[in-house]
Amino acid sequence: MTSDLKENFLNIWDRLGEWVLYAALLILPVFSLPYTIFPVELNKSYLTFFLIILSGILYLSSILRTGEFSLSKNLLYPLILLLVVIFATSSFFSMSSHVSWTGLGYEPGSFNSFVFFALVLFLASFLINEEAKSIKVFIAVFSSIAILFVLQVFQSIFNVELFSWIGSAPTASVIGSWNELGIFSSLVLLMSLIFFDFLPSSGLKVFAGVVGALAFFLTAFVNFMLIWWVLGVFLIIFIAYLYSRTRSRSGIFRAPLLFLLLVILFIVVRPLGFYIVNSLGISFIEVKPSWSATLQIVWSAVKENPVLGSGPNTFVYDWFKYRPHDVVNSPLWQVRFNTGVGFLPTLIQGVGISGGLLLIAFLLFFIWYGFKSLVVEPSKISFLLIASFVGALYLWVFAVIYPVGFFLMFMAFLFTGMFLGLATASGIIDSIKISLFERTGQSFISALVLIFLMVLGLSWLYVLGKNYYGAYRYGIAVEALSRGNYDRSADNLERAIKYSPKDRYYRTFTDIKLIKVQEIVVMSGVPNDERAIQFRDRMGAAVEVAQKAIDLNPADPFNWSNKGRVYEAIVPLRISDSVPAISKFDYEESFKRFPTSPEAYFAIARVELAQGKINESREFLKKAIAIKKDFAPAYFLTAQIEAQSGNLDGAIRSTEIAAALSSEKDIGVLFQLGLLYYQAQRLDEARAAFEQAIKANRNYANARYFLGLIYYMQGNPDASREQFKKIAELNPNNGEVRLILANLSQGKPPLDGISPPGPQPEKRKNLPIEESSQ
Repeated sequence: MTSDLKENFLNIWDRLGEWVLYAALLILPVFSLPYTIFPVELNKSYLTFFLIILSGILYLSSILRTGEFSLSKNLLYPLILLLVVIFATSSFFSMSSHVSWTGLGYEPGSFNSFVFFALVLFLASFLINEEAKSIKVFIAVFSSIAILFVLQVFQSIFNVELFSWIGSAPTASVIGSWNELGIFSSLVLLMSLIFFDFLPSSGLKVFAGVVGALAFFLTAFVNFMLIWWVLGVFLIIFIAYLYSRTRSRSGIFRAPLLFLLLVILFIVVRPLGFYIVNSLGISFIEVKPSWSATLQIVWSAVKENPVLGSGPNTFVYDWFKYRPHDVVNSPLWQVRFNTGVGFLPTLIQGVGISGGLLLIAFLLFFIWYGFKSLVVEPSKISFLLIASFVGALYLWVFAVIYPVGFFLMFMAFLFTGMFLGLATASGIIDSIKISLFERTGQSFISALVLIFLMVLGLSWLYVLGKNYYGAYRYGIAVEALSRGNYDRSADNLERAIKYSPKDRYYRTFTDIKLIKVQEIVVMSGVPNDERAIQFRDRMGAAVEVAQKAIDLNPADPFNWSNKGRVYEAIVPLRISDSVPAISKFDYEESFKRFPTSPEAYFAIARVELAQGKINESREFLKKAIAIKKDFAPAYFLTAQIEAQSGNLDGAIRSTEIAAALSSEKDIGVLFQLGLLYYQAQRLDEARAAFEQAIKANRNYANARYFLGLIYYMQGNPDASREQFKKIAELNPNNGEVRLILANLSQGKPPLDGISPPGPQPEKRKNLPIEESSQ
């Protein structure tokens, strides 16, 4: 009896890795936690890491007991291993090894993620190599979409906020982005149709049919046109395949045809999809680089580093350097694009020609194996093999044409590995059975390798655990900082950095250190000697953390501007001539890494102005405006300089000439002219200039701000209220705008209780409204 119990226990142990994989597929699509600054993407990716690596360790332990396993003789294995080598080499020589090796943990393009995806492919091909096992995989995925449907219905239709940390918007989803929800649901729809079409009448067939209907409704909710086109093409190919196998009309007139007609209906009758989403109050706009912009970045990166590229996960830094000029003058000029138009094109930027060629070879051989599987004799092929191949291919297509996230790439590699396992089990791909413990010497080496791999897996889990704990603490720190609890924020940042130092963490820590410096500057009732000591210590701490961000990731321009900001804060104190020089140097280094942004030149202009160097400040403001014609902060500061210099009339004349020579849509010149008129109390002319600027850009909040003030000053409070209402729509979290609207509704002047006690808007250091997407 004891022997039987032991045998049963060992059999269960051998299958634990398999069951962990099933559990992961059921849980992951609907998993998120209210922790870290990315509650969906980061938590989901780390749980994926933990579960799959645990599954791999358990599988290795079962091999250690049995001493044998089957190895598929396919070319995808060596290709994926070569890609891992390329990723490692490229990460070593990367412009930012800090970002290339691991990043924050949820980015699919890092070395850490790609090694994990390679593990997923191998593990799935070893574990899911029987039809009974693959059915469990599909049942887990189908069940997850049913749960996801229920959650999304509550979120999108009934407006019930089940998870506060993902927000209350109808497009918020626990799977990730709204479009990724559509890609995943359309994937499940495609696979459920294969199940429904091939299975005989059974409970599983009914389940597949219900799941297909739910997945279709989710896809319709999202209504992403790219999904309809790709899904339509796959359905056409699948129907053609069915007909080629059966040679009868019944091979066409089945469930796939019905859904193909529905897909075509959504493509042709586009208002149908819009009607559905509009009736549910759903509105979703996603921005990403175009194909031309992506190829421009890839080409520039490959020209500079042909063999290995710029380094995995570094697209954003090449975007800063090489992005098209028209982006600078668009509403997207400050957006950090971490990927291009698609995930795989982005990888070529990171790993160069060598990695790109291996990726292409990998996909071509995968398609070749899939084609071989579809044309073999019927006795060897099963609908499960078809479903795994189609599912993987569907996701690989989206990996080319869309910037898919970590979870969908995990699914792509998993279905690819499962396809290899099933194709090998069917005899379509040859295999070799390996016995590890046949000879004494071989047994020792095999056991040593397996134990080493298990220890490596446990070490990987330990490192991932530290990284996640750091991200968890960082999330608490950011929340505490937003609430003004600086000590709690600093404490959690110290813990985050201790376990997982990241340049982002150091940048946030710099903010707190600067606040501490400012506290000393304004502190009263403390002896000067003591203040000087505290100032020196706190300033040194601020510089230190800012420098550590640069040391970790010198490729990020914001790390350099972050340190420049530290020194800029004390330029007015005239402590040393080296302070402004260091600040300017850091901003110049930031500009070298982000030459398509005007912000570095604008910052240097502030530094020069703080030293009283008016002419030098003007020159840098001109340089900033030369990069971005409608950069309002530069015009705002220019107008202030001219007003303070007593040259207001001359500034107006030169700006009038510039406005006359420029296009009507040069809203930067129009804004500066309006502001100069406003300062000169020429309100009719100021109103005309601001109205023209708003005509060119209806979302120009700062132009609306001053226009609203002018309307009130000219006796039109209703028109003033309309301007500030529009500003409130564009900036719902702006407290000053809310106070202005409250004043106007009570018949008070708009700036009552604002200026005074504060300075008038045109005399402030910064613009009244922060326009990040102007």
